[in-house]
Amino acid sequence: MIADLPPLDVKLETEIATLALQRLKAADLLSYDILPRHPEEIVTRQMLLDAIEQGGYHVVHLVCHGVFVGGNPPGDYYLAIEGEPGQRPFLAAGDFSQWIGVDQAKNKLRLVVLAACQSAVSGSGDALRGLGPRLVLEGQVPAVIAMQEKLPLSTSQLFMQSFYDDLARSGRVDMALAATRQTIYSREDGAAGAWGIPVLFLSSQDGKILEVDKQKARSLGPLVPDIR
Repeated sequence: MIADLPPLDVKLETEIATLALQRLKAADLLSYDILPRHPEEIVTRQMLLDAIEQGGYHVVHLVCHGVFVGGNPPGDYYLAIEGEPGQRPFLAAGDFSQWIGVDQAKNKLRLVVLAACQSAVSGSGDALRGLGPRLVLEGQVPAVIAMQEKLPLSTSQLFMQSFYDDLARSGRVDMALAATRQTIYSREDGAAGAWGIPVLFLSSQDGKILEVDKQKARSLGPLVPDIR
């Protein structure tokens, strides 16, 4: 199955993330790291887990392949993430849910963004199989944004820039995603439906997941999307 998946363009994905986040970092509204830190490295499960535990991150944005095995749906959902030598590079939704919440004392995660195909899809007539709803259902993280299908390249850039700009200003994941969906609808062909690909799963009625510096946020100029 790995051979059938197109290789991810890590350089391109890094450029998209950097373009979206560097402006906010310069305004001292957030700090971030991008894995892999060196081009020759491969991001493994252990590398991700170490970063989550040691970095004290509030948000993890994961770009990888996601597949249903045994049907689409109601097959089982897997993420394609490298393991240790000899391990299969597929991580089941249930295993990811347990893995990401291994040490709650160290885990400060408030939001996981799953830029993986069908990470929001649930099995028909079965318990939630999609990874996004499962993470929230099992209480590992209070908010998850997942994708119903692959985002087009221009939409991916617009999503990253608009969503994190609004989240850094408001701290509210529900407001940030709603504004981002409206931005995508307005700037792209709304009839194409790309605005509806990202969906939010939330464990509370209050979408506030982060404390933000309102004064610094007010000093930040309005976002002018840079789609390349």
